[in-house]
Amino acid sequence: FAGTISQMFNFTPLLNAIDLAKKRNIAVKVILCGDGSSLKYWKEKFKPHSNVYFTGRIDSTTVFSLLRLSDLLLAPYEDLSNFRDHLPNKFMEYCAAGKPLASSLQGLASGILKKHEFGYTYSNSIELFEILEKYSNSPSLLSEHANAAQNVYLKQFHPETILANLERNLSSLIS
Repeated sequence: FAGTISQMFNFTPLLNAIDLAKKRNIAVKVILCGDGSSLKYWKEKFKPHSNVYFTGRIDSTTVFSLLRLSDLLLAPYEDLSNFRDHLPNKFMEYCAAGKPLASSLQGLASGILKKHEFGYTYSNSIELFEILEKYSNSPSLLSEHANAAQNVYLKQFHPETILANLERNLSSLIS
């Protein structure tokens, strides 16, 4: 995860999912990058877990390098109406890194994950654990979803693609 560690994100499902992974002998290493109003709270909650690392605030180049080195990226949003009806920037950032997503978002974000098959949506700890287990047991699925994420970025979120689409739309409005 890379972002502001604040009240808009819910890491409780992750905390419980890594407990389940430990019980089932599934190796999981978690890196949480960022700073924010909830950082102290989550550091305390994850304290018993030696496989969870908090980097604090780091520069964008380092963040992107860590995203690219990761297997799976987490978008653990709180279930707020603001997030259900649009796609947060984290999706674009994570797709740019070319990695699969595990997201708590329902609505538009969930539909995009399903349609383009570059990750999964979870609504509780058990579902998040099942995602971790699925990817752990299938490196080929992890690779397929990573490629799909990169393709979604190039076809839909890359700045040149967005600008070309904007230009095309504006031209059609003018004519």
